[in-house]
Amino acid sequence: MLIQRVARDRAVNRLDPEYLAQWRAYYRNVVERYVAGAMSWTDAHNALVSLGFRDHALKIEMLEMDKARARWAKQH
Repeated sequence: MLIQRVARDRAVNRLDPEYLAQWRAYYRNVVERYVAGAMSWTDAHNALVSLGFRDHALKIEMLEMDKARARWAKQH
């Protein structure tokens, strides 16, 4: 899988830094809002799809966000 990682790194390095910063900020906002309970599962799912997450990566990301939301709920 090293080849895939290198290919991904090269693709990311070709992106406009401003665009990449906007993408990361939007992603962080989605995660923070979902974890805090300010965004529904469906809205978070659709937001991640709009960012380009698909299939298995989308399922993993939503699972991790669900875990973070559960931890956050226990603390508050």
